[in-house]
Amino acid sequence: MSNNKKILGLIGLGAKAGKISYGADSVEEQIKKKKIFAVVIAR
Repeated sequence: MSNNKKILGLIGLGAKAGKISYGADSVEEQIKKKKIFAVVIAR
């Protein structure tokens, strides 16, 4: 299994668990609350 598939699998699990924040405003709010573990930025 490639690293990309593993990462996408983990992101999928996080999304199903409701632990993913989408969008600049939502992520900024979570950063201020210190509830962010990692930030992934894609173009």
